[in-house]
Amino acid sequence: MRLDRRNVVLQTCLALSPWLSPAPATPAEPTAEQVLVAKRAFQAFDNRELPLADELFTATIESWRNLGRGVEELTSLLVARAGVRVDRTDFAAAKADLDEAIELMAPTAEPVTAGGRARYREYPDAFVQRGLAREGLRDWRGALSDYDRAVGLWGGSGDGVNPFALSYRGRARSEVGDLDGALADFRASAALFARVDKNDNQAAAARAQEAVTLYGLGRYNEAVRIARQVATPS
Repeated sequence: MRLDRRNVVLQTCLALSPWLSPAPATPAEPTAEQVLVAKRAFQAFDNRELPLADELFTATIESWRNLGRGVEELTSLLVARAGVRVDRTDFAAAKADLDEAIELMAPTAEPVTAGGRARYREYPDAFVQRGLAREGLRDWRGALSDYDRAVGLWGGSGDGVNPFALSYRGRARSEVGDLDGALADFRASAALFARVDKNDNQAAAARAQEAVTLYGLGRYNEAVRIARQVATPS
């Protein structure tokens, strides 16, 4: 199953533990009350109680730091709080959380060889998340850099690339004036959604962006043809 923006956050939080190395010192165990606060933070996020989720994640992160908990747990919490903060449009704070999360993951997540794939998928997911935070800050070139990094960490092309990231990168490329690059990304995204994810709705959304980009390139007949196909699918 592919991940949309919010699921990237939640799946990252659930999946990091098996991959990241433990803290060098034996951490203290959280109290039952501290564990309950952490659980309530995730519940509040899931229920869209965003101010409460932010408050509870902040309290949990402070507790986990004081306890010396492992990198994997702290990273999960930072990614989750960043997701809350993006949804609250507190983009600068979200980016700061993701900066720290990426820095913490890098020692165990970077490819073994130059140009290779990330050692676990949550690492490129974090770059996608940071790209979205940068979009909120209107830092389109920064967002594009993060999307480029994520796509490269997934192998650069092929079925392993998250098609949402390609759509996001297409949007960023459009914003910086690279319409040819945007067109390639929207086409690749639509193909992956259709072929791998079997997600017709997302494939149609990517094709609609393809039509808009073609129009921007002055390729009006192609744009109209794609738009009609999207509007009246067979």
